[in-house]
Amino acid sequence: DKIEVAAQYISNQLVGGDYYDFISLSENEFAFCVADVSGKGVSAALLMSNFQAGLRTLIDKTDGFKQLISELNALIINNAKTEKFITAFIGKYNCKTKKLCYINAGHNPPILLNNDETTYLTTGTTVLGMFDELPTIESGEVTLNDNALLLCYTDGVTEQINTKNQEFGIEKLTKLVKKNQHQEVNSIIQVIIDELNKFNQSATFDDDITLLGIRFK
Repeated sequence: DKIEVAAQYISNQLVGGDYYDFISLSENEFAFCVADVSGKGVSAALLMSNFQAGLRTLIDKTDGFKQLISELNALIINNAKTEKFITAFIGKYNCKTKKLCYINAGHNPPILLNNDETTYLTTGTTVLGMFDELPTIESGEVTLNDNALLLCYTDGVTEQINTKNQEFGIEKLTKLVKKNQHQEVNSIIQVIIDELNKFNQSATFDDDITLLGIRFK
């Protein structure tokens, strides 16, 4: 009765490297994440699996996003030795205060529709797994109004190329979200998938595709 959540994940290969998660922290607080690992195949999937385990272990045991993201970065460095990196968007929402706290680690900026305003959530740091110490770490905070809508996604959506060598792009994605914002979240995601299929005109996608939508009631 407080939120509406839906997601869809389409793997480009048998083993994929995208990741999304939704984690209940308490009766009134939850966390969520969308992430993408560089490269493909088993090695990429194993690194993302380690990231998932690390996130679920640390999300409620660290003091704020700075410590969380620093420890996740160290985990990736230790496992990948800078040969791969991960982009991630991690959010925490409190249903009582209606505050969304987040950090964007080099990931595609989620689209937020809040009180008739469209914003892109970019505050954060750089990609994880490239630097022993992250150069700067910031976290963002937004107070959400009733029926605010957030769409998280991976670059397989916006960087999809059609037969004319055109990208699907964030502008087209934003227009789709705004046009269909009053539908159920699951329906919005399906509309995007349908539009991607029309745009692509192919049975397969060039990359893994992940969409995670949340409506805050």
